[in-house]
Amino acid sequence: MAVGGLGLIIGGIIIYRELRDKRRDAQRASSYVQPTPTYQTTVEQPTYQPIAQAQPITTEFKPKFCTSCGGKIEEGMTFCSNCGASI
Repeated sequence: MAVGGLGLIIGGIIIYRELRDKRRDAQRASSYVQPTPTYQTTVEQPTYQPIAQAQPITTEFKPKFCTSCGGKIEEGMTFCSNCGASI
């Protein structure tokens, strides 16, 4: 008889704790306030500037020094004035 009474007491304690935990969880869930996200309401639009008149790209390479002797080459020269090499 004592074992049966002890089993009832332990069973009652287990049921009490389960109900207490459920009630505590329900209180925590109802008191939780989900934070509201903050959004940026104004967005600055980028300002665009007109593109300046494009300069033509020259593909011709004009060296300023002779590749053979290292002498200075002036604008419009086709041969080196120092060694005579073709530019």
